[in-house]
Amino acid sequence: MVLIDTMTGSVVKSRKLVPVKAQPKAKTYVVPTAQKRKSKGADGASNSRAVKDYARLLFDPCNAPIAPGMIGNGSGTNIARFETDFTVLTGVSDTTINLAVSPMQQAIWQGTTTTDIVNITWASSNPFPGAARIANAAKIRPLACCLQMSWVGAEQSRQGVVAMGNGIMKGASPASGTITPAELRSAMPYVFRMPDQQVGIKWRPTETDLEWRPAGSSNSRETVLWASVGGIPASTAVRFRITVVLEWEDDIAVGSGAIIQQYPRNSSDGQDVWQKAMTLLDKTGHWLLDNGAALGHTVANVFNLLI
Repeated sequence: MVLIDTMTGSVVKSRKLVPVKAQPKAKTYVVPTAQKRKSKGADGASNSRAVKDYARLLFDPCNAPIAPGMIGNGSGTNIARFETDFTVLTGVSDTTINLAVSPMQQAIWQGTTTTDIVNITWASSNPFPGAARIANAAKIRPLACCLQMSWVGAEQSRQGVVAMGNGIMKGASPASGTITPAELRSAMPYVFRMPDQQVGIKWRPTETDLEWRPAGSSNSRETVLWASVGGIPASTAVRFRITVVLEWEDDIAVGSGAIIQQYPRNSSDGQDVWQKAMTLLDKTGHWLLDNGAALGHTVANVFNLLI
């Protein structure tokens, strides 16, 4: 290659140009920042599992694995599922059947009337499921419950309307002479014609429902499951089924020895489990109503997969 000096116009001695290798670019190293970890507290991992386990139990009291409630982990107590199945037969002139179930008091009341506009007279009825087993409990609390009903007569005579729901009961028992089946039905969130298969309503507890109480006692503000069946023929039977999961401590004098563990009343961690379980369930929509045994089991299985 010939080079010419642009100032003088003379030829500069030619030379071979050697290409210069490009310097490699310096590599940039990014030091990753520490990942932000979700604070769960000392027992955060177990709390997350406890929320889902308790939500499953509330959603499917009949079939879900038994789980402890919102306070403590079940150590030192007894937890069991109990069921009862009974038939209510109307009188020769009665056309309604009404039921109230208190998981807190472990009590059932029923009343029949001739028409929808006659005040209900409530009376204590069938033994609560597990009553014999928990008779000597020092203290007790319900964890989950559901009330189911089904038509047991001939299909061609199936008729009537059913109402179901949760409601706060004032006092230690339903007040007789203060409400009619029609008024009770109007207060219930779920009203439908007599189904051809079993239907049910699940219990939605408040935090006061989950406090430890002496066996069979009331706090006069517990959540009760209500059912009203109206417009059915006289002398007609309707079958009811109650399933409940109870936690209790045996009396030291007659039970299995000294109590192993005492739980604080309204533990903040426990309330957190209850609140989160309610939030998780309420996001699913109308989880309280069980539209038939087969459908209910299917929905419960799907729910188990989701959480």
